[in-house]
Amino acid sequence: MKLLRYATIQNFRLTFTLIVFSLIASSCSKEKKVEIMDLKFPLHTYYIPKGNEISLSIQTGNQKYSVKAADPSLIETTVTNEDWPAGTIYVKGLKNGSTKFTVKDEVSGQEALLDIHVVDPFFVMKVTDLIPGVVGSPLSNVTSIREKLKAEPKYNSEFFGNGEILILRRNSDQQFLVFKNEEDVEKGLVYKSGNYSLDLTDDSPGKLTFNFAGGNTPVEFLIHPETTSYAILLDFSKNKLAGPAQFNPQNPYPYIYLAKDFTKEFQVIDPDLERVELSQGMFTYPYFLPIKFAEGILK
Repeated sequence: MKLLRYATIQNFRLTFTLIVFSLIASSCSKEKKVEIMDLKFPLHTYYIPKGNEISLSIQTGNQKYSVKAADPSLIETTVTNEDWPAGTIYVKGLKNGSTKFTVKDEVSGQEALLDIHVVDPFFVMKVTDLIPGVVGSPLSNVTSIREKLKAEPKYNSEFFGNGEILILRRNSDQQFLVFKNEEDVEKGLVYKSGNYSLDLTDDSPGKLTFNFAGGNTPVEFLIHPETTSYAILLDFSKNKLAGPAQFNPQNPYPYIYLAKDFTKEFQVIDPDLERVELSQGMFTYPYFLPIKFAEGILK
């Protein structure tokens, strides 16, 4: 009887041990299974300024890709599989034109067909608040002048609306486009347009002048060299575009300030005033980070 009981206990232990090992083996096999991710991009259409490079960030994928352009004479590509989150494709525009661009995930076999447009250089800004600046007057006068600059149309009517998107194009027409918001950029709903001229130097205030379609009088703004992204706009005026170094983590969207000088007008009332200006902040979009543009607006 004791032998039977002992054998039963041994059998139970053996069975229990086998079950435990089976569970461990099953768990290990599950851990080793690699999840295959779908190939996804944030956009399907990309615009590249001629002579410059943008990055096509892959949202999800398996970090092993091959690429092919229908017209390889338009673009030059570099694939970096290791970049976060799932790899990056760097595309440089060689000459103006459009091409289909196929990206294949070599692990899943999935393909993404993208539209690539190489276009004339462009500069994108988003309009922010009006900022009155007054120097050389008692505080009571400063407050009064600031309120007047922001409230009265004779001072602020030529500025852009808060939240509007302004695009400068370095094409033969020196065209500019204004959209009411980012959604309208994606839809292609142009609010205002016309031609502009950009006159900048390295160390003195520059001028950005707009000639609105249907308007009779040019609208001129000053741009001071101490503006945080003056150098970026200066490069743009010379047919160059700033790279990632100018859009660093400490200053990801540097500002440009468009200003109008009303010093002489207010010095008639208060001769001690040194400077009276109304400025508008415009934060800049890095050209190398893709934006959703409506089909055709940059061609």
